[in-house]
Amino acid sequence: LTTAVKLTGHNANGTEIGSYSGPDLIIDFIDGALHATAANVDFGNLTYANVGQKITGTVNADNLLTVTDNRRDKVRSVITLRQNGAFNNGNHDLAATLFMTEGDTSLALTNSEQTVVVANKGDTVPSVSSKNNQYLKLQLGNAAIIPGNYTTTLDWAVTAAP
Repeated sequence: LTTAVKLTGHNANGTEIGSYSGPDLIIDFIDGALHATAANVDFGNLTYANVGQKITGTVNADNLLTVTDNRRDKVRSVITLRQNGAFNNGNHDLAATLFMTEGDTSLALTNSEQTVVVANKGDTVPSVSSKNNQYLKLQLGNAAIIPGNYTTTLDWAVTAAP
């Protein structure tokens, strides 16, 4: 919405004593919703030499989870993450553990929801990002590695509740 301000002054007799026109006023309306978009993560080509190491994934976007919080009423909100099954190449599961890390804290992902972010009442829900020192890391287990392209699905959820 673009509008302009014009003020006109009158004296006690009703005679115009001047006017003022201000610059355009632009108001961008928001949808009042919270939006989240997850990015793909690539751990590259791993070998048996990588067993036991926590390999940081490369994100194909600015954030692991990009959040745009347009809510007017910012109730307490929680972002959770779960790994929806093992890494699989179509025939075999990979003996590996996926971790969500933030600073020195690592949280192993499972098929149960794990809390990643808590935004208190009145706070904007932040994106999950390396800018916030948050990464996904993969640790290969000490087991036979069958070559292939392995994938898994991550389920992100944002729950808003007072």
